[in-house]
Amino acid sequence: MTNTAILYTPKFKQTLIDLHEKGHSFKELHEEYGPSLDTIRKWVQAATVIAIDHQGTAVTNA
Repeated sequence: MTNTAILYTPKFKQTLIDLHEKGHSFKELHEEYGPSLDTIRKWVQAATVIAIDHQGTAVTNA
């Protein structure tokens, strides 16, 4: 059995995150770019700011 996992670059992931933040749905991004809905959703959740620390740095789930 071979590993058929596709590795996406950080730049590609950030592009999809940015597009989602600009109003594109997970479904639209999946249909146009290929990663699964769950994969895109996980990327967006990991990049979402959850707090700002005392130094003014954004804190994300990643």
